[in-house]
Amino acid sequence: EKGGESGFEGQLTGDWRLIYTTGTKKIEDEIGRVNYVPITAVQRFDMGQKYIRNGVYIGPVSLEFEGSLRWLEDRRRLEFDFEELKICGVAV
Repeated sequence: EKGGESGFEGQLTGDWRLIYTTGTKKIEDEIGRVNYVPITAVQRFDMGQKYIRNGVYIGPVSLEFEGSLRWLEDRRRLEFDFEELKICGVAV
């Protein structure tokens, strides 16, 4: 660590595809540990622009939530607010 920073903020920028999910211990006991996500779901983080987008894509159809984010280094926590909804690229 340099200057008390985690380094996490610099590593987050980019696109992250959701492929598997896990849940609580109760859910794990009920349905298993890992769940495959059969559709394309992507989170995009841009730490320089303080921007986040969550998107779900099924062929030509897309549903995207966009907004601002902030990294709280002292808590090592990412917080974000979705401010815009887009369907197939059009804001609604």
